[in-house]
Amino acid sequence: MVKSTPLTLKIPITNVYANGDYTMDVLIGSEQRKARVILDTGSSTFAVHPVNYCPESDHYLTPTPYAQDITYGLGGWTGPLVKTAITLSGECSQRGPAHTITAAQSHLAVASQEQPHAFAAADGILGLAYHGLNKAFNLQDYFEAHQVTPAVTFPWPFPVQPTHQAIADFKKFLWRYQEQDIQPLFTEWEQHGYCANRFAFVTRRSSVHHRAADLSTQALEQDPLNQGYFILGGGEEQPLYQGEFITIPVHDHVYYNVELAAISVANLAPRSAPPLAAKDEHLYRTNAILDTGASAIVLPASLYQALLEDFSTIDERLATCIKNYPVFNGQEQGIAIADMIDLPWPDIQFWFQEVAAPLTISAKEYWQLNAPEFGQASFKLFSQLAHWPNQTILGLPIFNPYFTIFDRAAPPRGQVKFAPLYD
Repeated sequence: MVKSTPLTLKIPITNVYANGDYTMDVLIGSEQRKARVILDTGSSTFAVHPVNYCPESDHYLTPTPYAQDITYGLGGWTGPLVKTAITLSGECSQRGPAHTITAAQSHLAVASQEQPHAFAAADGILGLAYHGLNKAFNLQDYFEAHQVTPAVTFPWPFPVQPTHQAIADFKKFLWRYQEQDIQPLFTEWEQHGYCANRFAFVTRRSSVHHRAADLSTQALEQDPLNQGYFILGGGEEQPLYQGEFITIPVHDHVYYNVELAAISVANLAPRSAPPLAAKDEHLYRTNAILDTGASAIVLPASLYQALLEDFSTIDERLATCIKNYPVFNGQEQGIAIADMIDLPWPDIQFWFQEVAAPLTISAKEYWQLNAPEFGQASFKLFSQLAHWPNQTILGLPIFNPYFTIFDRAAPPRGQVKFAPLYD
């Protein structure tokens, strides 16, 4: 295989279309249809729903016998796996301010059957984790047994029922057939030499910022606080940070698996993070993951309770404010800014195994002002989710103060590096 010369591509991103998660634009197929896709280091599949893409018009599309069925915390989808051309555009340090990269015959899942709002107001998702989360099922035997010709999953040959139960039932059907890990899109790009085996993020918020009431989507998108960058192949050469990097080793290649040692509140004694339960080690591997597709930090129940106790030690009004916060119901909620703004909210430090310095977030990160509406504040620290192990999900608030590099090539298993952003 002939490799291209690796390039660096700085691509604008926005948090407006996916409830605070960041999306970038990709161009798909022969007609270069634009799709806004969520950038998610907590998954590995590249998928779009077919409304904007129109796969029937894509002359580059190559069907396959593979199907995928993926469920997330608040959504899921199923559909065919195809191959087609994917184009990215952005500022390239080697080639100029407007450069494109096109990868021919990349894997793409078409979300033919999805739960409502699986991608929020985005068009799809681009998972940036490893191949173990990108499973597909070969239905060749099914097609032969049922005399389906051609023996491919596109056009989608199954009934469409966009419900959680239908998607769960279809996954049970797929488990009868041969499973295969599919190379994620970023891995394909790197292996073809389009970019180095790393990428970087600039994000400043984990919720959409509303600087006034009743703003249009266009006005929200133009707010600098709702903008950022995804830098394909980017690393320390980028002039976007100040000071030294804090380097967190990656311990496993399912998610970006890291080992959280403790958290501390202000100058109080650190609270140890619980180890991952033995029954969950096979699937989840470590007690924490770094997840740009999560708009909050989710702590194991015991660690969250310890956090509340430390808030009470500093000022009882802090814990009272949080206990009175609306219970999470799947939609972002908020309280009046006036109800929290004058309280002495402390910094929180996150300590990692084998790392001397902590990552620190301030109230600016874990209280998102003017979200989900103008004049409200959204709290971004959650207790353990139902059906999730005692694993900390380190979502966007941990990234927001930092320029972050996911250096997948660093030995032995990769590193994620954090340096303070320029103000």
